[in-house]
This record gives sequence, structure tokens and C-alpha cells, in this order.
Amino acid sequence: MRSIYIATHPEATHVTKDLVGGWYDSSLTTRGRRMQKTSPTISWG
Repeated sequence: MRSIYIATHPEATHVTKDLVGGWYDSSLTTRGRRMQKTSPTISWG
């Protein structure tokens, strides 16, 4: 059986400050935390 994994990246503070991701330690924004909690989990089989 094959699996497909789809991941999204919730909004982080570096995005709202126009900084490059990976160069700074950043946290999730309020919107990002909400996105994280509501991300669907999909499984087949």
C-alpha cells in the first residue's frame, strides 16, 4: 500500500515581518496556531 502525505505550513511570525524563513527563530502567530489546530488528518485504507 502506498501513502501520500500532505503537509501545510501554518503562518509564523517571520512571514508577518517580511523575514526569510529559516534564518530566524520564529513562533506561530495566532492565525498559525488556529491553522495548526484545524488541519485535517486524512488516512486511507
